[in-house]
Amino acid sequence: MTHEARPRAEPAAAARTPLRVLILEDRPEDAELELDALRRGGFDPVWERFDSEAGLLAGLAAGPDVILCDYAMPQFDARRVLELLAERRVDVPLIIVSGTIGAGFLGQAVGVIPVLAAQGAGYLIAGAPVLVALRGRVAADQPARAALAA
Repeated sequence: MTHEARPRAEPAAAARTPLRVLILEDRPEDAELELDALRRGGFDPVWERFDSEAGLLAGLAAGPDVILCDYAMPQFDARRVLELLAERRVDVPLIIVSGTIGAGFLGQAVGVIPVLAAQGAGYLIAGAPVLVALRGRVAADQPARAALAA
């Protein structure tokens, strides 16, 4: 099981929306591209990266705001992630990131918020509707977070 975690990036990130991110990705360089896109989109991600089912379960304990998941990894895939989230009734947005994803899967992926295809170096687009929706969800959760922190 690969595990990697990083705190908030730079001091200038204070004006950004804080975001707890669970990344399910076997390639660290792809995870960095995804994080860069979130930062460009106005988020300040605090994140952990795993590449296994055990990692997913460990990462869920941290209470992520969003899960970014590679469609296919050597040890498991997005279908299994969906199964595990459904079994545990986890209410966290799941964004599947892939260079190749079949239309058949999209029709079966109930509960997946958006599916983003990686075209070249672009993973998430800063002004994309998914980022706007994610920002709204995080803002709506702020009162609950404040109550837990008190």
